[in-house]
Amino acid sequence: MNLEFRALAPSRESEDSALRLLLRTWSFGFSSEAENRAAARFYLVNATERSTHAFAARELGRLIGAAFCRIPGHAPLGFSSASPERVAARFASTVGETRFQRWRGEWLDAREQLLRALRSGGFEAPSAWLDLLMTAPECRGRGVGRRLVDFVEALAEHTAPEPRIRLLTDTWCGWRFNERMGYRRVLERRARDAGDAFFLYEKIL
Repeated sequence: MNLEFRALAPSRESEDSALRLLLRTWSFGFSSEAENRAAARFYLVNATERSTHAFAARELGRLIGAAFCRIPGHAPLGFSSASPERVAARFASTVGETRFQRWRGEWLDAREQLLRALRSGGFEAPSAWLDLLMTAPECRGRGVGRRLVDFVEALAEHTAPEPRIRLLTDTWCGWRFNERMGYRRVLERRARDAGDAFFLYEKIL
């Protein structure tokens, strides 16, 4: 296994590589390539907007995994070359405003509810956050995701204000993997569809 792990510096090339990886990793449910690409770009920009550090896994020079995290007190990476507002406008113009608002609501409303519950429930703290983790489907089961999370946890343990890391996930994103990594579910909010939910996990390092 010829794997290389290193920091992922923000650049147009790394943004494009992360976007291609995201498109191979998740299904966004649209019928055309243009629509799925617009959805993936929207999701990537929102997920990495406040990230302060990023790690990459490469095999023979190809990006096969990435992890983005947020450490309080550190400056954002500025990973995307476009603002969230511009990306949202491009997404809406690609799929139509009505479809965009429905998609955005399904994916983000429950997340925002959960974050509000986190703050109002007294759980808010200067924790590190794992903002986005993705591995290529053909590389799963090889320890790539685990190694990336290890890098994030080691960084958080030594630089975050408190030895705690949190993540938000949903039913599409492998919550069983989080629990195998030692994360504990502390909050849950249902989305519009009965089978979907957002979960807040945390781990004391």
